[in-house]
Amino acid sequence: MKSTTVRSPKVLVLPGIENLASIAKEFSPEWSIVGGRFRDITFKFDNGKTEICFKGKDLRKYEYIWLSSGWDDRDLAYAISLYLSELKIPHTPVEKAGSKIVDQVLFTMHGIPTPVTCFTTRRSAGVAFRLVRECCGFPAIVKDIYGARGRYSKMIENRTGLESVFKKLKPGRRFMFQRFVPNEYDWGVLVVNGEVKSAEKSYRADGEFRNNACRKAKEIFIPVGDVPDDVKEIAIKAAELLGLSWSRSDIIVNKETGEPLLLEVNRFPGITFGSGEIVAASEYLKGRLAEVK
Repeated sequence: MKSTTVRSPKVLVLPGIENLASIAKEFSPEWSIVGGRFRDITFKFDNGKTEICFKGKDLRKYEYIWLSSGWDDRDLAYAISLYLSELKIPHTPVEKAGSKIVDQVLFTMHGIPTPVTCFTTRRSAGVAFRLVRECCGFPAIVKDIYGARGRYSKMIENRTGLESVFKKLKPGRRFMFQRFVPNEYDWGVLVVNGEVKSAEKSYRADGEFRNNACRKAKEIFIPVGDVPDDVKEIAIKAAELLGLSWSRSDIIVNKETGEPLLLEVNRFPGITFGSGEIVAASEYLKGRLAEVK
């Protein structure tokens, strides 16, 4: 009698999130869960036929694909989602490409508190100085509107500092300006399907103005029940407004007023080993797979 081999259902996490191996352990052995990078994806368009492959394997070979992205790869993630939707391959929803300016418009229009912010496409230091002086004041933070993890962010104290930064700004990129908020830490609040599943406080390293873990900030995870209601409300409302089922909001607390302010929403947050973020990620993926079944 001829034996038959049952193929393990395959899940592709693109791009592969941090500590994916620990997350995969939360699943039964029947599942094959692998992570990839956008550089491993190829697109082929030939005579009306589209083929998108991961390391040479057509994406239609996967039972489920968890798609997310940073700012720079949002267009690729959305293009892949169009392909998967046409083929009816289950996957997480993806936004069309946007920027922090798009997010800022949405947040402000819907009453989510953020630091005072201004933006211009003009790359004249004089124009920028007048705008920052009138809107944000100094000190202010310069941010790349497509940046992540504090990349390209700079603090400016005055016009001389602004002119110095402008000389070093990367060509072809656009920057926004935000009023510096005196603080002791940021909240990082992970929202999964409309609920807060993990939260941390990040305390910046000496000599830094950014509270990013990748900048050696100290992370302290806080029980969800101990997170202030107004902080959770901001994170949940922001995720809902952006239509995100998986995200982490970075929320800074003004140490002088106690007011929480939303800095940004990460669609591709880092996952800390041994934290509640591991459990939240596995629960999220299990929920998505259950929907498919």
